[in-house]
Amino acid sequence: MQSQIRVLRFLTVWIGSSIYLLVASLVLGNNFELGSAKTSQGLAALSAGFLTTVIIYTLPIIVVKRDFKITDRRIWILIYILFNAVTLWVLKRFADYSGVGIKNNLLVVLIAVLISLLQIVTLKYANRYFSQK
Repeated sequence: MQSQIRVLRFLTVWIGSSIYLLVASLVLGNNFELGSAKTSQGLAALSAGFLTTVIIYTLPIIVVKRDFKITDRRIWILIYILFNAVTLWVLKRFADYSGVGIKNNLLVVLIAVLISLLQIVTLKYANRYFSQK
């Protein structure tokens, strides 16, 4: 039962991240585009959402294994923003294959901040929702 709840939490954050990226693509227009000649818009959103969600889920495991003592939530938020920015930047660099096209690095940071905060909110909601079941 516990592993099913973990999978549902992961899927909730993944789908949420993909939807956030699609909405950002619509709002930012030509500055942030999903899809290329090789990948569709939906596939680009799903793959980028998947990678950012994997980062959110694996960072606490890596921190615990490396014996870092991070207890402040603000530091965690900054870590999530940093790693999401790096992930989006890598996706941007391989835009032909990933389908994620971002015009400049400032937008990478802006989208990383928004995605990180929305992922944290979605994760809190999923934790609260699935813990009641």
